Amino acid sequence: MVLFSDICHYREIIRRVDPEDIREVTRHLFQESVNIIERYGGYIDRMLWDGLMAVFGMPCTHEDDVVRAIRAALDIRRMAERLGRAEAGCIGEPLSMRSGIAYGLVVTGVTQKESGRPGLTGDTVNLAARLRDLASPGEVLAESGTFSSAAGFFRFEALPAVAVKGREAPIAVFRVADAVVRPEKVRRVHGLKTRLIARGRELKQMRDAALRLHRQAGTVLTICGDAGTGKSRLIAEFKASTRRSRICWLDGYAYTYTRAVPYYPFIDMLNRFFDIDEADGDTVILQKLHAGLGRWVADGDTVASYLAGFYTPSSLETVVSDQEVFKSRLQQAVTCLLSVLSRKAPTIVCLEDLHWADPSSLSLIRCILREPGLPLMFVISYRSSLNFAHGENGERVSHAWEHIHLRDLDVAASRAMAQSLIGTRAIPEALDHYLTSRVAGNPFFIEEVINALIDAGRLKRIGNRWHFEDMVAIPDLSSTINSIIHSRLDRLGRNAKAILQEAAVIGRVFHLTLLRRITDFPEVLTACLDQLAGQGLIRRQADPHEPVYRFNYGIVQEVVYNGILKKERRTIYEKIARVLESDGRP
Repeated sequence: MVLFSDICHYREIIRRVDPEDIREVTRHLFQESVNIIERYGGYIDRMLWDGLMAVFGMPCTHEDDVVRAIRAALDIRRMAERLGRAEAGCIGEPLSMRSGIAYGLVVTGVTQKESGRPGLTGDTVNLAARLRDLASPGEVLAESGTFSSAAGFFRFEALPAVAVKGREAPIAVFRVADAVVRPEKVRRVHGLKTRLIARGRELKQMRDAALRLHRQAGTVLTICGDAGTGKSRLIAEFKASTRRSRICWLDGYAYTYTRAVPYYPFIDMLNRFFDIDEADGDTVILQKLHAGLGRWVADGDTVASYLAGFYTPSSLETVVSDQEVFKSRLQQAVTCLLSVLSRKAPTIVCLEDLHWADPSSLSLIRCILREPGLPLMFVISYRSSLNFAHGENGERVSHAWEHIHLRDLDVAASRAMAQSLIGTRAIPEALDHYLTSRVAGNPFFIEEVINALIDAGRLKRIGNRWHFEDMVAIPDLSSTINSIIHSRLDRLGRNAKAILQEAAVIGRVFHLTLLRRITDFPEVLTACLDQLAGQGLIRRQADPHEPVYRFNYGIVQEVVYNGILKKERRTIYEKIARVLESDGRP
């Protein structure tokens, strides 16, 4: 992700404003901009005389780099507006920033001597700069890849397509209006969608727990699964099935960019329930908590002040100096809120993606789940990397605990999902093979790839039949798939990632003996392969002659392969050729 932001009408401003005054304003503006970029995990590639260029996904990729980049641009816009109001007497006109955001590959150039930073170039950089130039004061513009990946998190407005130098066809342009107050967790918001496939048993288990809730019997239901197995989709389907019931829902989410924010899932839950906006100050937040709690809680002022401690811990810490007492007050306040709501109506508390939650949140959640006498249903989702259902001593998270473990679909269910997406049982044979060999049974991959193929014109409906044009690389299709896979790769560690790249050059299936002879890390090879298998990236195949491994998803092997620089690929190919030649193979 590349983000360009600059000051609007900068040339006019510097002609009218004293150089010393404008220097002080811009110093403050750009320092705050850098702080915002870094807060979202971005990388400042260059500071311009009137703006900056930032990159997200370098050196470490995150699944939500698109969301991070847009949030950073919106925060920069708000910050510039606040600063402009404060400096209105100095500048003489409103101060505003405009931004352009584009997704795609960038090329790392020669390191700049002055800054020590690599100069980044490429079509994506040019496109982001062009979008910035097209933006009006205060606007954030994005292209279609950015729009598709972030449509559930922001409101976009489509603008007329524009011609861009170097592009054969005009590009679609979207204006980012603002952030969605209640973001959509189901990944694909636009395009073809499938009915829920092969999750009937799990959905029934959730509905049965909801029926028990009406009899004041609580349940803690945890949903675990790897990325893309459909945790959010299952929860959305369950939630839709309860709409006619008199059920109160409280939703709270964790995001990758909020990992360092203590108690963020609770903050998100309170924001949604009490209609608290991210821009609200401490006073407004407390007022909304008071107003919301006053209807139900006798001692609403005290509970509201404790809940406000999630937003400004210092306000509660001034009253409670001991950290354990501080945490106890937070637990007491949340438990009081949930208890009151459960007496008003059957209540479901849904906390999603807790693998991204901070340790304080996980500890508080576990404490609340152990509270006796709460007739609530908790729905808690996380990935397999998090051991949430059991405590440090192996104890269950709750006596009323039930668990759902989602796995990939089998071949028949995968085919049924593809049929549901395109609305016919007559799937082109080439498409069926394409999905089976490269995507396997990951529901998110299936849905994303089919939509990406349609968007790219590789899968077309002509009359009553679908026609599929093969010979297309998946990494060229979907920015979302690329981001998810690359973020997993960047968390592997240097050695494991390098070994996976060497294996990807060998192919979808690779022999251990060949990998051992070409790898740069023979001393850690076995441990790294065990790690990669444990992460679900590869698996060992049964072979009576020698150890053989296989990428679980052909799509992963393609993304890994395409992420290797051509120069490094050639080096690995040369090593493979020398080994094969020494063995007398052609």
